[in-house]
Amino acid sequence: MRISYAPAFKRSLKKTTKQFQEEAKKQVKLICQDPSIGVQKKGDLSQVFVHKYKFNKQEVLVAYTFCPETRNLLLIGSHEKIYRDLKK
Repeated sequence: MRISYAPAFKRSLKKTTKQFQEEAKKQVKLICQDPSIGVQKKGDLSQVFVHKYKFNKQEVLVAYTFCPETRNLLLIGSHEKIYRDLKK
């Protein structure tokens, strides 16, 4: 299985703390093990899945797409930022 990181995902993760990055790695492993863990979006974002988790009492979303052999991580961040950037 192959994991690809979108430039926006890498950029967002780079701006965060070490603790946040470690938690994000754990969540990426969960997504790789079971890609159906996230919720599939509807409408023009129907191919995108979003996995939510809590970090320091704040909700963090990971947007991704997948097919049997690859996981494409698109974005990570807060609710407002994710949906604004996905629409672009």
